[in-house]
Amino acid sequence: MKSRESVISVEPHLVSSAAKKRTLPRASSTAFPDRVLVVGHAGGIGSALSAQLRAANVQVVGIDRRSSNISQAQLQFRSRLRGHKSIGQSMKWLDRNGGLPSRVAITIGTYQRITLRDYTERKFDDIMNDNFSSIFWVAREAALRMAQGKGGRIVIVSSQAGVTGGGDPIYAAAKAATIALSKSIAREFGQAGVRCNIVAPGPVDTQMARTAMSKDRRSFYETAIPIRRFSTAAEVAGVLMFLLTGDVDAVNGATFDIDGGLVRR
Repeated sequence: MKSRESVISVEPHLVSSAAKKRTLPRASSTAFPDRVLVVGHAGGIGSALSAQLRAANVQVVGIDRRSSNISQAQLQFRSRLRGHKSIGQSMKWLDRNGGLPSRVAITIGTYQRITLRDYTERKFDDIMNDNFSSIFWVAREAALRMAQGKGGRIVIVSSQAGVTGGGDPIYAAAKAATIALSKSIAREFGQAGVRCNIVAPGPVDTQMARTAMSKDRRSFYETAIPIRRFSTAAEVAGVLMFLLTGDVDAVNGATFDIDGGLVRR
């Protein structure tokens, strides 16, 4: 418990009460950021986002389970991203290296396409941790710290499976939970200057999708998607860039579909 308390200096209910007492809404920082934290910067979407940020002369601060090419993240930290303890270690590292940036992109997640019948308790815990629990702890820390400061923006990469369900029921449930989490943060901390939004891709041409998806499944999606192809990681990253750096302070609690028209909701 001691390590948890050392990560943040104020309890969530105190932040909420402080936000409610303000007589006027406080807008989040709209200045173009000079630093962005990318959690999952070594993955397909995280790597594409890091490249676009670098091209815009924004410093990329990366946290991931594995290291990436230094050209993508000037400052990076390897973390298991498992549970509050490892997230706390990551936050302490941030405190020693310039603090939490005012923009945070959370792009972590895994997909194994495990059927309902094949789930074990261990597999359940692993998928929930990779696709929701770790995201929750990062987003919680970011929201609380931003609310204490000048506000900021959090963007979480979820999935269309969180809206429609999917072949992997626990993956879909975890992604649905991230959408509810984002809306809850947006509602509770909006007046404190915090903006939280979701990017929900459909099939994306990344190494994770190529590994988990059979050729037949890929062909099915390529036929079902109106644009007849998967989205690219760069296209998803472009929407993340818009939400992180654009003049869009009123966008809060929204979900952006990037699926080539697959779901059309």
